[in-house]
Amino acid sequence: SVKEKRSVSYNPNLAKKQRLEIMKMVDKASKFSTYKNIAKDELGDCAKYVDIITKDSTGKTIKPIIDLNKSKIDEDLKYAGYNLLVTSEIDMDPLQVYKTYHSLWKIEESFKLTKSYLDARPVYLQKKETIYGHFLICYLSLFLSKLHALGYLEY
Repeated sequence: SVKEKRSVSYNPNLAKKQRLEIMKMVDKASKFSTYKNIAKDELGDCAKYVDIITKDSTGKTIKPIIDLNKSKIDEDLKYAGYNLLVTSEIDMDPLQVYKTYHSLWKIEESFKLTKSYLDARPVYLQKKETIYGHFLICYLSLFLSKLHALGYLEY
């Protein structure tokens, strides 16, 4: 069995941002009074705050009505700003887990840069040496662009 460690963090700035986003979605969802006025793709992310009622209290089928899901809204507002990080590094300090997680964007940015700007793929080469050379040039370019971005190099 895999052991895991869970770390919970709270960020008041994130909470403020998430609460504003939730309220924007609620406002958008509340503008739709009937199901006829709305296409499914128009709801987008705010669909989770909407219940479509098609039957009345007696079970009789009625014209679809859009109702706001108050309990879901309240739950999301309650947990705004909280983050749960799960890791298999059970000996790692929770603060280090948090810092490591929040530095992942740097790695993701490097992959994005390699994939798009440096044209690392697709590779139209056949010999092993030329493929290695291609990726060597791509990663050297990535390295030099990072050095430039950090201010160590000038053009």
